[in-house]
Amino acid sequence: MAIQGLASFYAAGIVLGLAATTIIVAVKTLMSHWFDRNQGLSLGVVMMGSSVAGIVLPFFAAPLINAHGWRVTFALMSLGIWLVGLPLFLLVTRETPSEEELSRELDDARLPEELKEMAPTSPRDFLASVLSQPMFWIIVCAIFIISFVDQSLNQHSVLFIERDRGLGEELAARAMSATFVAGVFAKIGFGWIYDRVSIRGIQGSYILMAVGIALAFPISGVLTALAFALVRGAAHGGLLVQKSIFAKHCFGPTQLGKLIGILTAVASIGYAAGPVAVGWIYDQSGTYRYAFVLLLGLTIVAAALLSWVQPTYRNQLVCRGIENVADISPLDHTNARTS
Repeated sequence: MAIQGLASFYAAGIVLGLAATTIIVAVKTLMSHWFDRNQGLSLGVVMMGSSVAGIVLPFFAAPLINAHGWRVTFALMSLGIWLVGLPLFLLVTRETPSEEELSRELDDARLPEELKEMAPTSPRDFLASVLSQPMFWIIVCAIFIISFVDQSLNQHSVLFIERDRGLGEELAARAMSATFVAGVFAKIGFGWIYDRVSIRGIQGSYILMAVGIALAFPISGVLTALAFALVRGAAHGGLLVQKSIFAKHCFGPTQLGKLIGILTAVASIGYAAGPVAVGWIYDQSGTYRYAFVLLLGLTIVAAALLSWVQPTYRNQLVCRGIENVADISPLDHTNARTS
């Protein structure tokens, strides 16, 4: 409500952006610590909230803005955080589950000794060991590329349908709404898939993104625009769950917050770079066709990169006959080595 000019507008945007990113990392880390067998599904259910909000919010915000202005509307919408979100988090949420709660998912005593000794003795040693692995940098490249593509489509799909295809603002808006609807169900569906096939499921979401981009070229009416929006929305929903799966399935439960934070930062760089690059290509060529060809090629490259990524930690548990990916804190690892 204190915004009075461009400087304060930008300042508020920076604060909101930092807050949103921090909350996303915290929520993903929390869910990944608590859930083991259903890590992907739990993340999908939680992330589904943002899609539901994107669908429902305009129906409440528009009348409030018309009646009271945007300042009062923003203040009223923040009441949900103060009156519901924060009290529930402070009074109910715990950062880590108890030993009894963990034992429902996995019996620590069943872990072979080499797995109990996987975690380095300090967070710094762990992070250094991760950064020294080529697979980590392959994941970084794949996440940057797919984030570049995903946000480019988020920002330019409406203009592509409206201008390049000449189908008007109304159809473009409907297609964007269909994208959000598809994302609601895709987050849960892909989360369930990731729990079962891990990185290969993420690779499948990348391939689905490539299919969605390919469906953009023949758009000529309602049905083709809807097909593009639904496939693209489903792929987008799957991508929002991927970073936590990469972190835990490939590198284990140690220092999940740091790893998810790093991967989220990489994705944010891709989000920032993609729309600018696509906009520049459009300005130079007068069409989105060349930009979308580039996005299609990049998506195929990102999917191919994941062929060299293996869920190392998860596979070692599975090959020992342990169904779940162990959700053991660094303290548990230390205790296991010293007991």
